[in-house]
Amino acid sequence: MGTQDYRLKYIKGAKQRLPMEFQQVVGIALVFVGFGLIFASLMNSGKSEGKVDTKFAVGGFIGFIPFGFANDKRMLLVVLGLAGLIALFLILRTLGKG
Repeated sequence: MGTQDYRLKYIKGAKQRLPMEFQQVVGIALVFVGFGLIFASLMNSGKSEGKVDTKFAVGGFIGFIPFGFANDKRMLLVVLGLAGLIALFLILRTLGKG
């Protein structure tokens, strides 16, 4: 019996804690909550007087490569650092299953 057979049995025997459909609904709901928070902050930012200095940072993955962009250098470093840590965790987790 090779290691490939063991992996297939391990995956078949794995139990999910929550159904996949529920996880998808929760994920989509979190995306909409995020959009709602951004919209609410945009609506409230117009009420302040004078110039408002707004900073933002966005990060994510394209395949296994982390990326990020921001209008503040410090926030960009934080986003890229978090994305790098997540990438490292995923790589180590993948290698540990082998």
